[in-house]
Amino acid sequence: MTKCGVRIMGCFALVTLLLPAREASAQWASLGSMPSPRREANTVTFSNPQGTVAVAVLSPEIFRVRFVPAPKLGRDHSYAVVSRDFGDPKATITTTGGTTIIATAALRMTITHRPFRISVLDAKGESLDEDDPGMGTAFAGAATRVYKRLRQDEQIYGLGEKNGKLNRRGKMLGGYSFTMWNSDTFGYDASIDPLYASFPFYLVLRNGRAHGIFLDNTHRSNFDIGHQFQNLLSFGAEGGELDYYFIDGPDPKQVISRYTQLTGRMPLPPMWALGYHQCRYSYYPASRLRFIADNFRQRAIPADVLWLDIHYQDGFNPFTWDAERFPDPPGLLADLRKQGFRTVTIVDPHPKKQPGWSVYDSGIAGNHFTKNPDGSVVEAPVWPSQAEDEKKRGPSVFPDFSRVATREWWGGLYKGLLDAGVAGIWNDMNEPALFTPPTGTMRPDARHDNEGQPTDHREIHNVYGML
Repeated sequence: MTKCGVRIMGCFALVTLLLPAREASAQWASLGSMPSPRREANTVTFSNPQGTVAVAVLSPEIFRVRFVPAPKLGRDHSYAVVSRDFGDPKATITTTGGTTIIATAALRMTITHRPFRISVLDAKGESLDEDDPGMGTAFAGAATRVYKRLRQDEQIYGLGEKNGKLNRRGKMLGGYSFTMWNSDTFGYDASIDPLYASFPFYLVLRNGRAHGIFLDNTHRSNFDIGHQFQNLLSFGAEGGELDYYFIDGPDPKQVISRYTQLTGRMPLPPMWALGYHQCRYSYYPASRLRFIADNFRQRAIPADVLWLDIHYQDGFNPFTWDAERFPDPPGLLADLRKQGFRTVTIVDPHPKKQPGWSVYDSGIAGNHFTKNPDGSVVEAPVWPSQAEDEKKRGPSVFPDFSRVATREWWGGLYKGLLDAGVAGIWNDMNEPALFTPPTGTMRPDARHDNEGQPTDHREIHNVYGML
């Protein structure tokens, strides 16, 4: 729904969850006390009737904490983490009385059992991260949250595509509350949260020393940075595990380096992608695109890439060309290439329900579309429902990208565009965005394969666009 000038290659976003507060602790139950843990290699696991916590040391500078309000943890699966192999952390783990200590060359984690609280100190004994003594780890039904101490001299950065100041601590009521829930927010202003993409990672800077926290949870999540209480920072999610990583620096560059080693680093883009891009809603027909290209060159205005929005398509349907507006795509793109232009075309993940069309038919045959709880295919209005030719209008269906076979099928559909000379793809509307107010996205109980572990849209929404 959002058009050119706002986004480049991907669309994601972010919204508002239940606001945490100790005043509202009637809905939140503290994890309470824990018996001594059991140890397996570099992981200690605690269990009580309220839930299970596993604390692992991955490297001298990285700890992982997993909590679920259930008798045991679920499968260890992540759409974000590419590797937890950092070598031997050379950690010592000791449990004495009601305390477990995990020590490395860089950090010392102290876990008190009664009540269950975690604190992290550096090698000099300086406190870096502490659970709030009053609440610590908590849950409310399937929702989980951890409350941490927020010092007056700590600055908080990160959380990705968010409005406001670079320092997320802010001033409003002592701070800000940010929600992670990918949302198509066309025409947003500084007051809007969430936006397109979810980045549940923040960096703490205090007296020149840095560490980071990464929450690996795909459900709707929330970060409260001193919003209701100036001395508390809390984060959590509406479902799934509270699965977070403490990543030490001590300088910001080292924190980010370790974070990206954990979650992956993108390949370097081609040189042309770093040039000047020209995009708007929308350039059509082909003669108009040629006019734009000619004028850039005649006026000696630097430009390397031209973008095509949905009007190049037949009825706003992905993987199609409007034969009247663009009768010869390969010839057009070849001519633009001779002028020094690459071409990027938009592709939205909402093919029209259109029996007899190869994309729809192969999607149905391959069981590639997201389903309703009753097993029927999810159908909803998106751009094809707004086609200029009323005869071409119709509802859309939505690939289930959490399924490996579906990703392979969808990837193969780009061949026609690439063969025509398209140099890049503008992946739009993949929050996913639907024309279904008030939510503007899929129904929460839509079913997804989830790599062979079926789940609903609540868990897949925030990663739908990255799969």
